[in-house]
Amino acid sequence: MCLPKAQGGLGFRKSMEINQALLAKWGWALLNENQWLCGQVLSAKYLRGNSFFNFSCKNSNSWFLKNVVRYREILKKGAYYVSVLFSLPEVVIPQRWTPPPEDWIKINCDVKVGCGSMCGVALARNHTSSILWVTTNKLNFEDLLIGEAGTCQFAMEKVVLLKYFFVN
Repeated sequence: MCLPKAQGGLGFRKSMEINQALLAKWGWALLNENQWLCGQVLSAKYLRGNSFFNFSCKNSNSWFLKNVVRYREILKKGAYYVSVLFSLPEVVIPQRWTPPPEDWIKINCDVKVGCGSMCGVALARNHTSSILWVTTNKLNFEDLLIGEAGTCQFAMEKVVLLKYFFVN
């Protein structure tokens, strides 16, 4: 299977990733049990009313279920975003922001690219999640990575200017 197509194989180069994707597909069926007959059957057989994301495997569970649950993290990463489109029955909102320790500030930087321009924004929060300041800047770069580095640079310049000592 991993041989190039020219040598009679299927051309798979990363069989581990392919296996993960196929197992994640079965996890998707368990997550969307109401939309797919196979998902309903798998959920009734394996989960027995338990939540897919909170289910913990036992040693007595089948090889199939253990491996599907093992790769559910692949689904967790995108479940919040997909739930908006497909109205999933269960949504796990990923922790996107964790507060810094007391007396520290946390800087979040992002870049928007579009219509031939680039804009960077930096936001500072304290340990109570209160926004301390926001700064934006039009960037004259074409490369996104350089734009993000430029955004981080002007955020750190503001940190120095405002005399913050502990930055996360």
